[in-house]
Amino acid sequence: MSIVSYFSKAKKFSITNSSLNTYITKSNGGALQRLEQHAASGAMSDSDERYPPPLCHPGTRTVAFGRIRGWFRHCPRPEKGIMWVHGPAGYGKTTIAQTTSENRDDLLTDGDDEPSPVGATFFFWRSSLERSSPARFIVTLAYQLAVSIPEILPFIEEAIDRDPIIFKKALDIQLTRLIVEPFQRLDGLEEMPTRLIIIDGLDECINSDQECLVPRQYAEERERVQIRVLDLVYTLNSKSLPLSFLIFSRPEPWIKAHIESEPFKSVTESLDLYETDDHLADAKKYLRTELCRIARSHGIGVGEEDEEWPGEAVLLSLVGNTGGSMLYAATLTRHIDDPYEGPERRLQDILHPPSDRLTFPSSPTTSLYELYKQIIRSCPLHSHPKMAQALADMLALQFTFEVPITTRTALNIIDRLYGRGLGEGMRAVRGLHAVLRSPDSSRGCGGLWININMSEFMQSLGKEPGGDDASEPEAMPDDYFFLPNLYNDFFVHSSFREFLQSPEAAVALGCAVDVDAANQRLLSKCLDLLSSIDLRGDITESHHSFAVVEWISLWHACHGPSRAADLPPATISKLLSIDLTDWIVQVTKLHTPPGTNYYSVFTMGIPSLLRCSHPELQEHVWSSVERALARLLKPELLRQPELFDILVELTNKYLFLLQENMLRDGCAESRLFEEAVDNCVFRHVMQLLVDDMDLFKELLSNLSFPELCALFKPMFDRDAAAFTNVLRRVLQLQGRSLDC
Repeated sequence: MSIVSYFSKAKKFSITNSSLNTYITKSNGGALQRLEQHAASGAMSDSDERYPPPLCHPGTRTVAFGRIRGWFRHCPRPEKGIMWVHGPAGYGKTTIAQTTSENRDDLLTDGDDEPSPVGATFFFWRSSLERSSPARFIVTLAYQLAVSIPEILPFIEEAIDRDPIIFKKALDIQLTRLIVEPFQRLDGLEEMPTRLIIIDGLDECINSDQECLVPRQYAEERERVQIRVLDLVYTLNSKSLPLSFLIFSRPEPWIKAHIESEPFKSVTESLDLYETDDHLADAKKYLRTELCRIARSHGIGVGEEDEEWPGEAVLLSLVGNTGGSMLYAATLTRHIDDPYEGPERRLQDILHPPSDRLTFPSSPTTSLYELYKQIIRSCPLHSHPKMAQALADMLALQFTFEVPITTRTALNIIDRLYGRGLGEGMRAVRGLHAVLRSPDSSRGCGGLWININMSEFMQSLGKEPGGDDASEPEAMPDDYFFLPNLYNDFFVHSSFREFLQSPEAAVALGCAVDVDAANQRLLSKCLDLLSSIDLRGDITESHHSFAVVEWISLWHACHGPSRAADLPPATISKLLSIDLTDWIVQVTKLHTPPGTNYYSVFTMGIPSLLRCSHPELQEHVWSSVERALARLLKPELLRQPELFDILVELTNKYLFLLQENMLRDGCAESRLFEEAVDNCVFRHVMQLLVDDMDLFKELLSNLSFPELCALFKPMFDRDAAAFTNVLRRVLQLQGRSLDC
């Protein structure tokens, strides 16, 4: 077997004199560091990503806390090891989970010298890549348990040493090796105090694979992954370990059905927040405190009969409006506490809405939607069309800007793309601060950096670390790459994003928040810009970079490759007027500036363009890609690490489609290798064999040969005649002979 075929999917290695040098990095700092590298640090209750964490207002949720306390304090362990706390959006599930994790004394039964009863926490969140998937769930729990119960750490370390690839194994195996078995090896397990594991936002777990870079609809798989997490908890609970589990989620039908069926039901106590506590009393306490604060900060004095603003009658009216939703109460106070208009004016708008206000069937979100409509109505009527357009643009941007970016920066880029005054987008949504994230904060957007060490790399090749052929360098630099979040979330709560696409929003704004129109509008502006700028020059302007990199994702959102034949004539004309060769070359220069999704352009974007169905556009794309690769497949460029990977990806996708087309056109599989020499990209790949043998080997070893085995089969069958014919043809086209 040749070296090239042996490493058919290998990446980031070099071949020198047919010997492979491997590098395996030892973990430094033991098991904790190795666990930390694979844990979702942002999912922990004390993480900086969640700072400041949401906490319950003092004196609220007393019944819920009492129920949780009574359940957990059951000695020596709760009769039912799992408690499920559920309720609709806005009823304080996350704040209760966070407050429980911080109120150590509230959970203890004995003296103050006892260790914290909270052993681990995991706060799922759909907008975070590492927190919207169960992929890091077990490792994150194991890390925190090892910190809170140091006695299990040596056994966890042994498990990792025995199987360093444990972090890539199935979650059930991770559960057994990293948690169950280490606990079972402890002496005196029966006398150990019970530790509480808090899991919040189970309904926010929506993806099975955290490393998926393709935006997708989560509905088709969220049920499966949420049930999978529940089954992991049930398995852990069944092992008679000193652990109890507090799970928070919305009462999604599939979650409810699973928990209320056997065998889960017999080990689970349920707490319905919607039916528990005096929600109106809690909302009253919160509103009274916040309105007093607003009155003091704005210099509002006491009213008639020495009542503090806004008075008891008004306070009770507002409490009634909340319906007991703390999210509503918090949104309401943010709306009233306006830096541009007086709180009294905003409060009157809440108390006396327009007479044409529509009503909708009662539901847990009805009052919240009514508040959102009132927030919109409080903005000048003439601003609504621009506001609707800006909001649609923000929704359209959810799969772009895949590094942390602020609302202000995103809208400023769109301002420049539209050719309007800087800041116009921010002014259009100025009155919506109660539902938008802080304009200069990127918290909650972006993604995460993943660390890959060489040990993991070798394991991905099927090699065991520490083998006879392994060597250890004195130091190996860590290799990081960025994984984006599922989308940019510019809103305080997901319910507002859902509201914007509802009929209620269209009524309040007087027009629909049309995301499809926004995608088409942004695409058109990007194509206009690409037609007008010099794609051979340096791209330094942020809106130019956005147009260069993101237009293709907008094109997907508008039309998709299979519908290219249905593109409007104006869009086809714009695409045909753009020098796509210069565009492709330009994207290769944008591999370092933040805020660009350049890599997916090569792995998904350009390949999808190659498959477009519009004949004239298809010819334009194919010829452009061929010319671009002819300019880029040069030894001096391929030797640049930041360019090598993307050129390999694009070359691989192009050659696969070339092979597919040749077979479809009737070319015999046995003739592919020799017939492909008429293709300029294939010739440039083979030309590397003449110019730089080592680089040629490295390029071939990184191509995906299961996909290209037919095209390159003669090379691996050692078909000397076919190989000689191809090489002779390549050299003849250069005016050279095989002898030279």
